[in-house]
Amino acid sequence: MSRPEPTLGNPKNTIEILQKYKFVFQKKFGQNFLIDEHVLEKIIQAAGVGPDDFVVEIGPGIGTMTQYLAHALSPYDNVTVINEDILKVDLNQLAEEMNDGRPVKVVANLPYYITTPIIMGLFESHVPVDSICLLYTSDAAD
Repeated sequence: MSRPEPTLGNPKNTIEILQKYKFVFQKKFGQNFLIDEHVLEKIIQAAGVGPDDFVVEIGPGIGTMTQYLAHALSPYDNVTVINEDILKVDLNQLAEEMNDGRPVKVVANLPYYITTPIIMGLFESHVPVDSICLLYTSDAAD
């Protein structure tokens, strides 16, 4: 059985999802959308994820990168959504419970203003991290 190809990297599909579920996002909270399939593919490639990796995606939004990560790792049943504030989640416990304490790969598309607290939180809590691949958006043009 073949896996469905990711579709949310297409702006038309993203707009349909936003409208269908009546999502309301605000730029002042740094909420942006990855709507370029090539950029998404490059992020996944740069993250170096493979089928044996445990990936923590921070700030999934509507799930665009989640869809690409799941496709890169294995069939879609390998995704667990934990709807929590990353600054309050015990990633050590998560890695222990879900990955037998082995290092995790962190992938994120974040607003610039929250990047430092998240990175410092990862380092200060000594989360077993294999790699961190971040794409961040800046509101400097505002």
